[in-house]
Amino acid sequence: MKAGLEFLAGLLLIIGWFTTGIGIYFLIVSFIAGGTLIAASLCLLGILCIFTSKQIDKHILAA
Repeated sequence: MKAGLEFLAGLLLIIGWFTTGIGIYFLIVSFIAGGTLIAASLCLLGILCIFTSKQIDKHILAA
């Protein structure tokens, strides 16, 4: 179970940073073309994935 949680935490961290990067890119582009809501939601999703990954890591260390 610990290995599964470590895999999930790593996967969420990768997805989180990737999604945050795409969201920031869309925020920069959206000043020209619009679509700020999509960019903001991508950034929020990425930050949420990173936060969840960190919480899983804390849970693994506590166990």
